[in-house]
Amino acid sequence: MKKKVLAGLLTLTMIAGTIAGCGNAASASGDETPIVVGSKDFTESIIIGEIYALALEDAGIPVERKLQIGSQIIHDSLINKEIDVYPEYTGTGLVSHLGMDPIYDPEECYETVKKEYEDQFQITWLDHSNVNDSEGLVVSKSAAEQYNLTTISDVWANASNLTLAGNGEFFEAAATYPRLMEIYGNVTFKDEVTMDHNLTFTAAKNGEVDVISAYTTEGSLSGNDFVILEDDKQCWPPYYLAPVIRDEVLGSHPDAQEILNKVTATFTDENVIAMNAAVDIDGEDFEDVAADYYDSIKDSL
Repeated sequence: MKKKVLAGLLTLTMIAGTIAGCGNAASASGDETPIVVGSKDFTESIIIGEIYALALEDAGIPVERKLQIGSQIIHDSLINKEIDVYPEYTGTGLVSHLGMDPIYDPEECYETVKKEYEDQFQITWLDHSNVNDSEGLVVSKSAAEQYNLTTISDVWANASNLTLAGNGEFFEAAATYPRLMEIYGNVTFKDEVTMDHNLTFTAAKNGEVDVISAYTTEGSLSGNDFVILEDDKQCWPPYYLAPVIRDEVLGSHPDAQEILNKVTATFTDENVIAMNAAVDIDGEDFEDVAADYYDSIKDSL
């Protein structure tokens, strides 16, 4: 009889301990309501969203995932409280969601979206990363070494020796090649070649072209074959990555701000490119890539 009573007491103690433990984990931020983490429907955003979710969960904050939301509707999803936080880009917030003209200075752009989101939507832009997923120009490693190319101005100074490649939209859209000519000056390249975007990387690797248009964090830039040129005259708006989160959620989960800011501070163009490449080129699952990255940084947070 004593054994049964003792066993029962031990069982009750274990259950109570388990409940208390769960309560402590879930209430690390004082609220058991899950934070709904969203992302856009392209590789980089999905990976970053998953990393944010892992970090929040690791801190004991319950999380619900709503990843891979269309880029055209994700802002409305945040406004309508369907999600609570997702990774956004300063230039996108400024032009697409606020309807404002581009601002080419990175910090001015960030401070503007931060203020306007707070005033208009009661949404906070947390700290931005050093990741700028913008329009860009890239040169082959061999061309960079031959002509000492590190900036777009360097390419313009050597244009007569270089072959430039891009797709039709790059050469025609007012915000891309025509703007380059406006900001850096009219020059004549050795040759200009129109081809499919994905083919430009192979052509540059093979020495068929020297300069290509690219988004500055896409996975095809992984490895040592390319040099991303500095946009030294700020031709294109900045698109710095940062989490945006509803003020109401920060009120109920105040520790989320520090968690997300610490994670965001670890991102660089190089490691984001590597993660994009792991999914888009190597075929890995985004969950695995995100988990590997989070495991590599969590002890330093």
